[in-house]
Amino acid sequence: MSAGRELARIRAIVWKDLTAERRTKANFNAVVFGSQFVAVGNGGAIYVSADGVTWQAAKSGTTNDLYALVYSASVAANTLAVGYTAVGAAGVNLTSY
Repeated sequence: MSAGRELARIRAIVWKDLTAERRTKANFNAVVFGSQFVAVGNGGAIYVSADGVTWQAAKSGTTNDLYALVYSASVAANTLAVGYTAVGAAGVNLTSY
């Protein structure tokens, strides 16, 4: 496999090369799955996907590179909170619940 290729797993058996279909110049640095797929990358890029194949851009409010991403769940005062936290350059810390 050549460097820079982007692949998706479809039906847990067949891999499809998405390189030619890629619609963004963003370089993803982290991808996680929680209630949906979320990817973060350079220039504050955030993309979301329900199926891991079709991606939509989301606004991050920053142009700093985002390096890491986690999906978490917590319970406080008998309330379940689930969400994503991204961290990046210059101390950027974004949380979405």
